Amino acid sequence: MIETTVEAKFNRSVEEVFAYVSRMENLGVWGAGIASCEQIHGSDAGPKAPGVGAVYRCTIGPSVPVLGMTGDYRIIAFEANRSMVCRLDSPMLSFEDTYTFEERDGGTLLRIRDQLTPPFFLALASGMLAPVIRRQLEQDCRNLERELA
Repeated sequence: MIETTVEAKFNRSVEEVFAYVSRMENLGVWGAGIASCEQIHGSDAGPKAPGVGAVYRCTIGPSVPVLGMTGDYRIIAFEANRSMVCRLDSPMLSFEDTYTFEERDGGTLLRIRDQLTPPFFLALASGMLAPVIRRQLEQDCRNLERELA
């Protein structure tokens, strides 16, 4: 498993940052490795609401070596304005992302922790994958900073 954590600070309230990030349809805008993301199943909170049970069909974008791969990104834990955990399982890879939101200095600190379980043939290259994943998550943070400016 490859674990990577990044942080970003926003001059917006926790509620605003959480509302944007938890709408996973926006992942196609700010996720560096995601070409598109659409909700295909509602949550416990409603048919279009983010929350436990919501499922999003994501297409992996051009910055990731497995072009054109799609996977279902599921919200498996959700605490409004505090945290959420999402998981994607596919034949090519599995990962779990934990997003935590904290009020900090009048704004919001977002922490993203990614835990990637690569398939066997990629696990052999874990040392090379780790910096690539870090750069991608750092780009996600920069994209979010731009979107929430």
